[in-house]
Formats: sequence, C-alpha cells, structure tokens
Amino acid sequence: MQQTQVKSAEAFPWTKEFEVGIPVIDAQHHKLVDLINRLSDTLSTGDEMSMSNVIDETFDYAAFHFQQEEKVWAKYFDTSDVWYREHELNHSTFLPNIMRIGVVEQDKPWQEKTERVLQILTRWLTFHILGDDKKMANVVLAMKEGFSFEDAKKMVEQDELDMLASG
Repeated sequence: MQQTQVKSAEAFPWTKEFEVGIPVIDAQHHKLVDLINRLSDTLSTGDEMSMSNVIDETFDYAAFHFQQEEKVWAKYFDTSDVWYREHELNHSTFLPNIMRIGVVEQDKPWQEKTERVLQILTRWLTFHILGDDKKMANVVLAMKEGFSFEDAKKMVEQDELDMLASG
C-alpha cells in the first residue's frame, strides 16, 4: 500500500512581493522562507529533535546567506556607506540575538523557544527583506540600468518618501 504524504499549510507562503529582483538573493530568501515553514511544521508535531534540527539548519543557512548577500552589496555599495554599514550590523547581530534564546531561555520548553524563534524570523523577513534588502536591491537595479550610485540612492530614497506621503 502506497502511503500518501500530506503537505502541511505554509505558515509564511512565498509571494512575489518578497522578491528583490536579484535572482541569487531571491533564491536564498526563498530558501529561508522554506526553512521558516519547516520550523513552523515542527511545532505542530511537537518533535523536539526536529525542532532543534531545523533551527540549527536555519541558523547555518542564514549565516551562509548573509555572507553571500554582503558580497553582492559590496560589489555596488561603498563599504563605508551608511546603508551598507547598517545592513552589515543588522546581519552581525541577528544570529547572536536568536541564539541567545537557547541560553537565556534554556529552561523553557522547546515549543515555546521555537515559537519565539519563529516570531523573530518572521519579523526579520518582513522588515529586513521587504525593507532594507529591497531598498538596497533597488539601488543595485538602478545602477545596472546606468544610473550612478548617488543618483540611484536618491531615486530610492525619493520613492520611499513618495510611498510614505501617499500611504
């Protein structure tokens, strides 16, 4: 008898809105969303070992992704640029902040810690990817169209102001 595997609902489905327009970064963001969904799945099973494994895999992949993403930004941004420095700082503090949950909250049940990690990851996805990453990608895309770095950055800043004003 063939067993049918039931695909669980995605807690955080991938949408085109997550795309920043740079294929290598979009593919990596998609992988992070998949990992978030797998982590969410482990909550429904309550399997502590699965939760731990997916959390470890998520951290490992996030570290890899951050390195790869920073290489892309470094090709287009001066590393002394404030956007670049803030982005790098966000990356450097992200993993330690989540890993601290394992230390500070070590006596709490795995489900509770996993929920906390998921909360942080989904907030990160929403604000960092849809905010900082998209903003930096828009600068890169404008530069690929022939704009100077300064003009590209001004255009992105103006687009943000226009969006806030119309909002």
